[in-house]
Amino acid sequence: NDRVAAGDASWWRQAVVRVRDSAANLARSNASNAADRLRDECQRILDSTPTNNQLNGHSSPQPLSPQSPQSDVDVDRLRTECANIKSLYAQTRDQLQEILRSGNAESREAVEKARQAEAASQAAVRDLQRQLENAPQYRELAESRAKEISRLEERLRKAEIDHRVELSGHSAEIAKLTEQLAMSSESLQRANSMAGDRKTQHEGLLAEYQQLVEQHRKLDKSLKQAVGEVGEWRAKADEREHRTSELARRADEYKLLYRQNSSELNTCKKTLEAFTSDLDSLREAHANDQREVERLGGELEQALRMRQAVEMSKDEYKAGLAKALAENEAHRSLVSHLQAERSALRVQVKAQTTTRGTRPDIRGGRDIGSSTTTISLILCSTQFTFF
Repeated sequence: NDRVAAGDASWWRQAVVRVRDSAANLARSNASNAADRLRDECQRILDSTPTNNQLNGHSSPQPLSPQSPQSDVDVDRLRTECANIKSLYAQTRDQLQEILRSGNAESREAVEKARQAEAASQAAVRDLQRQLENAPQYRELAESRAKEISRLEERLRKAEIDHRVELSGHSAEIAKLTEQLAMSSESLQRANSMAGDRKTQHEGLLAEYQQLVEQHRKLDKSLKQAVGEVGEWRAKADEREHRTSELARRADEYKLLYRQNSSELNTCKKTLEAFTSDLDSLREAHANDQREVERLGGELEQALRMRQAVEMSKDEYKAGLAKALAENEAHRSLVSHLQAERSALRVQVKAQTTTRGTRPDIRGGRDIGSSTTTISLILCSTQFTFF
């Protein structure tokens, strides 16, 4: 029993020490860490939050304009900071309440455990007293353990007092942090008002942006129409260019043809000049021919008149010809008769010449030679007249 009581007292003493150390360490670490975090966050909030001078207008921010590209970024940043401040305020408040609850709970738990340990010690003391009453040999041990338990209780009360002092210090620090948070909340309200102003400006900018978007849509539509018209005009320009190139090609062909025709025209001009000179000569020749024709016409008229005269005297000529033919026939018969007579006369003459004599003419005594000569002359003259 003495060993069990001694073991229980030792266990309770160790338990009280562990509870006290863990409670102190936990409270100290939680409070210090929470306070440090809260202090850092509050300092960051105060650093990032606009100062009172800035909020009161001593250093007013530049108004947003449609040409300011940082307006949306500033509004979003302020909104984000406001949300962060709100969440940080809620987290800090929850952490402080949790610290207070945890500190009070840990203190109450430590006190409760101390009380339980004290009750257990008192029970153990009573048991020891009963045992000491039953066994005087353990009285001194029980008294020493009772003293030790008293010391432990004293130390526990001191630790509780220290813990309460530390908690009161943390409470003061938490109060300061709460005051800083209140100031931060005022700054937050001012930031919210600024954010409202920025929001109003942002809404105005958004309306202007929508107007610009509408204008851009109209301009885009106009641009598309202009692009379509430009395409049509470009197609027309290409067609005109094609027609121009075709006309230029035809113009080149016409120029070449003009050059050829010009050379041919020059040749034709030269030929025309030659023809003109020939025409002049031909005109002169034609005039001469006209005069010759007129002359020949006169001669033809004369010939026609002569022909008419010839036609008119043709019958006479025919009658004369028939008469002449008849006379010629008579003359031929006469000539043949005379030729026969001449032959006879020649024979007679030859015969007479052979006899060399003359004979008197029976009819008048004329000479035969002279008569023959006279007859020959008459015949010759008759023949010449006929032919």
